[in-house]
This record gives sequence, C-alpha cells and structure tokens, in this order.
Amino acid sequence: MIFICTTTLLKTIEHKDGVNAVSFSPDNKSLFTASYDGQLAVLNLETQETAFHQLYDANFNSIVWDKKEETFLTTSDNQAYLWNAHELLKKGNKIPLLTYPKNPNTTIFWAGLSPNGQFSALAARDFAIQLYSNTNPPTLKKIFYGHKQTVKKVIFSPDSKQLASVAGDNTLKVWDLIQETELFSLTLPSQSQGTENSIYDFDFRCWEKEKEPFCWIAIPLPEEQQIIAYRFKL
Repeated sequence: MIFICTTTLLKTIEHKDGVNAVSFSPDNKSLFTASYDGQLAVLNLETQETAFHQLYDANFNSIVWDKKEETFLTTSDNQAYLWNAHELLKKGNKIPLLTYPKNPNTTIFWAGLSPNGQFSALAARDFAIQLYSNTNPPTLKKIFYGHKQTVKKVIFSPDSKQLASVAGDNTLKVWDLIQETELFSLTLPSQSQGTENSIYDFDFRCWEKEKEPFCWIAIPLPEEQQIIAYRFKL
C-alpha cells in the first residue's frame, strides 16, 4: 500500500502484496510502483487515476528510467525487460522492447540503465554484475566479479562510462566500463563484518565545479544509523 499526501492524504495505491520499489517519471507527472504481486501501478499525479499493468507472475523488484524519458527497465526475480514507455502506458502494449536472458539460478535484486540508453546492468544474488549492450536481442558484454555477497544495487555514472555497486559484503565498488576493470573498492564501516549486511540503497551523482568534474556517493548504514558520503574524481 502506498500513501500519497501533502498536508492531507491525496491518494492510496492498493497492491495485492508488498511494494518493493517506487519511482517518479522523469516528467514528474506520474508515480510508478512495483509490487511482489507482479504489477506495475501508474498513478497520474494530475488526475489521481491509477492504472495497473500485470508485467510479471513473480516478484517485481525494480524500476529504472532512461534519461530521455522514452524507456524504462524493470526486473523480477530472474527476468529483466526494457519497455517503450509510450507503447505500454498509452497503448497497453505488453510486448517488451528488449527481453534479457533468464537466469533461473539466481535472483536479480536491481538493474541499472545507463543515461545514454546503450547499456543495462543486472545486480544479482550470485555476487556478480551482468553488463548488457542494449542491442536486440541484448548482448552480454561483461560479467563483473569481485563482490563476495549479494549485489544489492547498481548505478551508472552520468557519462555512462562507470558503474557503482554496493553489496552485502560491506563493499562499494566502482567499475570502469571502457577498460572493463574495477577502478576502486571501499570497505564500508559496518557492525556486520563477515555476515551479509542490510544495505539496500545508495546514490551516485556527479557535478562539474570550476571546470573540474567530481562525484559523490552516499550510502545509508541502517545498523549503524549513519549515512556516509564519499567524494572522488573520475
């Protein structure tokens, strides 16, 4: 159940199971929610009308938009799809633009879509990150290994040349997608060293200050009740 409110309750979105992800559309006109009931709910923030789209028969885990507002990437436990936003939302066409290969032996926790739309990265329970070129059909470009626990989330850099990831092994890693290597790795301060932590989220942003680009990564540490931030140059 999702509550949308200002000073008073504006709207309630009723799913049939737990809600796992929410995302505003890039034009700020709609709110998207993903549920374990396999449904995508789309709330029109102007009319307050909600439309439901049954996209999966299993858990629906994540929603990520591209920078041009034309496509969005969704994942279930072992399946990822890239959708044409206009075809699905306006015409009800439930045929994905791209279907990524199924992996029945692991669970996809999250997926990242590069700002230039050329790549997708799938983060999974098997400790690996699969990088795909968004050709039709998608082409597996590289599998990045290095984490020792479940990869919880991945985010591309604004120029689509790097990928950041966090995992249950208390590590943050940044990968160079041009050289296809690990740029650097940081061990996060955590009380759960040696066991899988409860980190599920982080954010990765870059700016240009005085013609010198720099980036920030912010990570919440639930067990420590802290948020840590790293600043670095790429």
